[in-house]
Amino acid sequence: MAERDAGTVPIAESRMHGIARSLVSESAVYGVILVSAMVIVTGQKSDASLDVFLKVLGTVLVFWIAHVFAEVVAGYGASDGADSVSPGKLLRHGVQRSWGLLAAALIPLAVILLGTAGVLSDDAAVWTALWIDVVLLGGLGYLAVARRTPRHAPRLLGALLTAALGGAIMLLKVFIH
Repeated sequence: MAERDAGTVPIAESRMHGIARSLVSESAVYGVILVSAMVIVTGQKSDASLDVFLKVLGTVLVFWIAHVFAEVVAGYGASDGADSVSPGKLLRHGVQRSWGLLAAALIPLAVILLGTAGVLSDDAAVWTALWIDVVLLGGLGYLAVARRTPRHAPRLLGALLTAALGGAIMLLKVFIH
């Protein structure tokens, strides 16, 4: 087996790090948890997939706007006057840092739309969306650990712990609401 140069990274490994860097963010993790909690809460109060879809989508959009706004305000407050960054640049930065919250909602919302279209029953759409969220959380945990180690055992442990913690947070969020 040939030795690897210290300065080279295998293509597959560098792709994994690139994917992990672009996908793993606090807004993505928070988005998955938010979507899950909203699916649970709205799914308990309504039998219709369309109702669940609209309420989850509305909530995600409101929280996304709030995240972008918080990034803009925090960035503006952190600038030192004369060297301040333009509001447009702060807005672009806020959108870039918060896009994970929107991205996290795409797959579960698509599944809930399958319930609206009659492809799945309303109940099956809600449960499928929730299980997909657990898988998404596991995937985010896997990718986060993959940024630090090439070993598969820690990556799998990260996936399991993230999925389990995410599930527990979803349940706590439901009890609070």
